[in-house]
Amino acid sequence: MTGTDPTYINSMEHFESMTHEEIYAKAQQIDAAAILQISGAWLEVAGTLAAAFPLGRLNADRAMNTMGWQGAAAEAAYESTRSFAASVDELAAVLGQVGARLGGVAAAAEAVKIAVAPPGDVGPIGAIAQVLEAAHVIDAQMVAETLRQEAVLAMNMIYKPAYSAAGTDVPALPSAPDSSEPVPAQSRSYQPAPEYTPPPRWQAPDPQPEPDPTPPAHEDHAPQTPRTTPSVPDYQAPQQVPNQQPQPAQPSPQPHPTPAPAPPIEQTPTPAPQPQPQQAPAPQPQTPPSQPPAPAPAAPTPSQPGVIPPPTQPAPYQDPGGQPGITGPIPATHRTGPDTDQPGVIPS
Repeated sequence: MTGTDPTYINSMEHFESMTHEEIYAKAQQIDAAAILQISGAWLEVAGTLAAAFPLGRLNADRAMNTMGWQGAAAEAAYESTRSFAASVDELAAVLGQVGARLGGVAAAAEAVKIAVAPPGDVGPIGAIAQVLEAAHVIDAQMVAETLRQEAVLAMNMIYKPAYSAAGTDVPALPSAPDSSEPVPAQSRSYQPAPEYTPPPRWQAPDPQPEPDPTPPAHEDHAPQTPRTTPSVPDYQAPQQVPNQQPQPAQPSPQPHPTPAPAPPIEQTPTPAPQPQPQQAPAPQPQTPPSQPPAPAPAAPTPSQPGVIPPPTQPAPYQDPGGQPGITGPIPATHRTGPDTDQPGVIPS
């Protein structure tokens, strides 16, 4: 038992100063049946706890044993079941004692109701006393006083002791476990737990290799994103356009020298200034509106035929008849006179 409740009944009635009628009326108002019913409820609860909880405790211990718990967690679990079982046992004992005290009060109340006789003017004893008084045998007033004294004696000998004992040193209900005691126990049990757990050790090496592959992964994704996005090829296209545009600038002077002889070809050293327009980025954004991809390939073609015309001249010189400037051979039958063998002359 952890303790007792304060005394419920500090002072009792003073029955000597009360009349017989008052004592009798108060005694008859006590409901002994209700007190007995309450006592039975308390005793029933106490018996249920005392009979059922040991089985639950055994089942809990069996379950923990089958799980094979070890270490601080197992000890804390066993300690919690033991403390809970002890508190339940204490609660059952308290309920049993309270029920027994209430049963004693019910028995005392019923005994008081029987012991206190009705007053002399009302009950059968008073009627008999009045008859004997008429026969001058006894005095009815003395009989009434005797009955009052007996009622006071019954209240002092039965009622007071039973009620006073029922409300004194009543065992208190088990108090809740102090929060200060289990907290350090839990803290001690939890402190070694993080030390034994390996997850932090495994997690430590994991982040170390991860940062090494991550930068190349981002680098790989970086070029992929511009490839997928259509905006990037748009920007690349204008960069290629200026490279093609300086090329058409070259053929623009080249077609003029094509009809002229070799001197215009010697003037072609213009490629030296070509890097200058390529280095200047300013004209590049202005040129994108004019995107002539077709003239770009045509530009190199005229420059090449400029060099080809010299070999084209000897081609017509190759005549099947061996005479330069003549489209076909002249048969020998038409030769009537001497041949001048002058190149470029057609005989008649």
